[in-house]
Amino acid sequence: MKIQLSNLKLSASVWQSLHEIDNLVGRPLLWAKRLEEINSILVETLAVDAIWLLTIKPLPATACGVMCTPLTVAPNAQVHLVDKAPPVDDNWPNSGSLLGRVMASKKPYFVQPYLAGQENGQMDSDLGDVFFGTFNAIPSAIVPLVNQDKPVGALIVASHDLARATLSEEAQHLLVYLGGHLGSNLENAYLIERSRRHASALMTLNQIAHTISSSLDIEEVIRRTMAGINEILDVEAGSILLVDESSGELYFKITLRGENKQITAFRLKQGEGIAGWVVKSGQPTMSNHAHNDRRFCRTIDDAIGFETKTVLCAPLIVQGKPIGAIEVINKRSGWFDTDDMELLVSMAASLGVALENASLYEQAQERAYQKEVMGQITMAVNSGHGLSETARIIFEQFKRLLPFDHMSVSLLDGSKDHIHQWIFSEYGAIQYTKTSIPLQGTSLAWLIKHHHRCLNNHRFLHHKQQYLHRLHRLNPHQCHHHR
Repeated sequence: MKIQLSNLKLSASVWQSLHEIDNLVGRPLLWAKRLEEINSILVETLAVDAIWLLTIKPLPATACGVMCTPLTVAPNAQVHLVDKAPPVDDNWPNSGSLLGRVMASKKPYFVQPYLAGQENGQMDSDLGDVFFGTFNAIPSAIVPLVNQDKPVGALIVASHDLARATLSEEAQHLLVYLGGHLGSNLENAYLIERSRRHASALMTLNQIAHTISSSLDIEEVIRRTMAGINEILDVEAGSILLVDESSGELYFKITLRGENKQITAFRLKQGEGIAGWVVKSGQPTMSNHAHNDRRFCRTIDDAIGFETKTVLCAPLIVQGKPIGAIEVINKRSGWFDTDDMELLVSMAASLGVALENASLYEQAQERAYQKEVMGQITMAVNSGHGLSETARIIFEQFKRLLPFDHMSVSLLDGSKDHIHQWIFSEYGAIQYTKTSIPLQGTSLAWLIKHHHRCLNNHRFLHHKQQYLHRLHRLNPHQCHHHR
């Protein structure tokens, strides 16, 4: 049923109210605040005692109520209520409530005089019923908010007085008009806000991309990325967690609360917490009731006195493998939605590229560093220094790569079954084993045979003990250099 505005006989005050609503819908307000302001105008314009305004997807799922209290001591007082978890049932015909039937049929429902008061407690089978019942408000009508033949919400009105529960024909026509008008304007406003938000997000993504492409300082990239994510998603805090490859635990690389960087030594075990679940599964997730989520880990909240209400988390993927997660907490403007998740996944992908680039750069730097060290060693060997000076230079250069106290060089003799050994200390001192050392059964023989550059396993340790035992028998005062 459609009502044309030109067919309505409206007073000047009603025209003014409709104009205020139109201006209000277009203002940049938080969604719940916008609905509250609309309610305040409508409760006066319609001369009713209570209004329950609901929006569902594709709009943000929110319900706001306003109630003029029946208290004689405060006749002008109003109670406002916001429900961020209204009934959003895709199967409206089977929901069992009047609201469900109205949403399914997309037709308004007006309480008839002989039914007035009998529908109380059966409107939405949710918080709306509780709100009306608490103040003994009698529902008068349920009007669907419709845009392009699609329900996007509903408007429920009620009164304390049974005699006023039945609306006049003129009021009913106005409500029907508002159903289509509000449905269309609210969705347009939401789409405009969404476009602005996406434009802002795109700008942030471009800034992150610029940071990634212009800086190889991974610490700065991480900080700027986390700050941008917190800003665009409007959250209280955000963290980047990375996998400790040695233990499999997640550690906090960075945590930002507002402009402040937080230091935390907390770690999560494999699969622990929402972030642990995301890393293990490789899938993003959101939880708008964190404390009711079995995956949620309360330990950190309890330790730092923070209250986590909502969580959005996406994995950091490098070469197809999750290496960590980005987690944001407590969206200031309401609940996380699929748009937020898409944005975070996009930003996580960008950060994953940055981490991979930084890792490749660090590997290249390490290879260049090793090459430079080996060049210094080669130069020392070829420069004609004495053996002691050459040993000192080799010792110093190798210490740039590895921490150690002594090093030795072993050379095979002509038989290939024995070695001679030179032991170098930090100050260029050299000790030489004049007696050749048999190789058979030693760790060095095992290394030479298998062409291992290094080895750190039980078999090597076993052979090492044999080697030290043989060396001790041949030259006891040198054995401590090998331990």
